Amino acid sequence: KVCDWVLRLQNPNGSFRTSVRSTQIMSHTHSYAVEGLLYAAYVLNDDRYLAAARKGGEWLAKKQNKNGSLNIGYNRSVFKLRRRVIELIRPKYIADATSQAIRIWLLLDRMDKENNYSENCQRAAHFLEQMQVVDSTDTNAEGGIQYCPRHPIMYAWVNMFAHQALSWLTIDSEKPVEKMVASLF
Repeated sequence: KVCDWVLRLQNPNGSFRTSVRSTQIMSHTHSYAVEGLLYAAYVLNDDRYLAAARKGGEWLAKKQNKNGSLNIGYNRSVFKLRRRVIELIRPKYIADATSQAIRIWLLLDRMDKENNYSENCQRAAHFLEQMQVVDSTDTNAEGGIQYCPRHPIMYAWVNMFAHQALSWLTIDSEKPVEKMVASLF
């Protein structure tokens, strides 16, 4: 029932809205929806969920910035016009959804074989490498992945997503799809 409800949140272009009443798309929640559908497609062997995940993965590929990242959100509320104007001039590139996108693209490449996202994955990985803290006065941050450029707080989930995505891309490049799916959540 949950997966069927999520399908109702998907726009014709493949993106997932944050709620039934909203047009806003947040890259992180969109990616969670796609990951959940990939998991459900594999476990339940349901082609509807794979088709929806495929559209969601393709939407991510189309939204990927030249630097390999994804923006924090799309179709933002007009009530927050000031923030939208600022983000048009200086977009908020984020590492969590960019890491999730790598995982999604790798799974789609393994499960679906309809598209090849290797170039998207490489660009996203390059962005994540740029987000790694290599010189900081805070030694606890050394080696970590920033949520977004110039963000002062280091989040654990961003680092967990990035570590897994980069591991799948390099060390575990031949990992079986069932192990990848099982390690998503």
